[in-house]
Amino acid sequence: MNLAHRIRDIEREHATRSHIRSWHDRKHAVLKTGWHAVDESFGGLPCGLHEWFGVADQPFQQKRSRARRGRWSPPVCALVHLARRVKRAWPMRWVVWVGERCFPYGAALVGRDRKRAMLEQSLFITTKNADSHFWAIDVALRCPAVGAVIADGSTFSMAATRRVQLLAQSHQTWALLTRPPWERHELSAAQSRWLVHPTLSSNTVSIKPCWTLELVRCKGVQLETIRAKWIMEWDRATSTLDLSTTLADPVGDQKADETSGEQRAANVIPA
Repeated sequence: MNLAHRIRDIEREHATRSHIRSWHDRKHAVLKTGWHAVDESFGGLPCGLHEWFGVADQPFQQKRSRARRGRWSPPVCALVHLARRVKRAWPMRWVVWVGERCFPYGAALVGRDRKRAMLEQSLFITTKNADSHFWAIDVALRCPAVGAVIADGSTFSMAATRRVQLLAQSHQTWALLTRPPWERHELSAAQSRWLVHPTLSSNTVSIKPCWTLELVRCKGVQLETIRAKWIMEWDRATSTLDLSTTLADPVGDQKADETSGEQRAANVIPA
C-alpha cells in the first residue's frame, strides 16, 4: 500500500467518526506547549511551520560544505512532547513522522502507562530521495485527519519552507521540522525557530536528562521583551519535556540564583 492510499484510508476513517470536532474549529488555533513560562511569554505555537535545530555530534565549522559538517542528532524529546500536546488537544488526529532521522523510539510514544493511542495513531514514512520526502510532507499536510507533521527538514530551501508554511497554515495544522545546527542562519519562512541542546541541571540530585531550549526567532514577537531561554528535564515515565524544577534559566533570574545559592549554603536539597 503506497502513501496516497494510506492517507485516503485515514481520511475515510476520520470522516466516519461523527463525534470528531469540525475541522474549522482549529482555524487560527494555537497549540499550548504545556511549558507555562513559554506559553505565558508569547501564547504558544500558532498553526504553521516551526523549526527545531538539533545538536552536532562533533564541533563543526560554519564555512565547511554541508557534506563535510558531520553528523547531527535531532531534538526528538521536544518533538515527542509536542506530538503529545497535539494529541491531547485533538485526540482523534494523527501524527505523521517523515524521515527516519526524526523517528522516536516506540517506548517514548507508549510511555510507562502502556497507553498505545499515541503509537497507534502515528504514521511513519521513509523516503528514497529529496523529492519523495517533500512530496510526503505535502500530502500529509493536506490530509484533514492529520494534526501534526514532524519531519526531517535538513537542506530545505527558502521556497520549500514557504510552501510548507502556507500548507500548514491554510490546512490549520502544525509542521514541525528538525534541522541540523549549521542551517540556523539559512533563510526560512518558519513562524518560530528553536535551538535545543543538552545541558547540566543545577539540581545536583536530578537524574533526568536536561536540555536548554532557546527561542531564536518568532514572528510578531520581540525577543528582547520576553524570556527566551529555559532549562527542560525529560521525564521518561510520561515521555514529556518539563520545565526544570530548580532554575528555568541559568542566566536569567537573579533572584532565583540567589535563592538557589542560599539553599546550597544551608545544605538544603531543592524539592
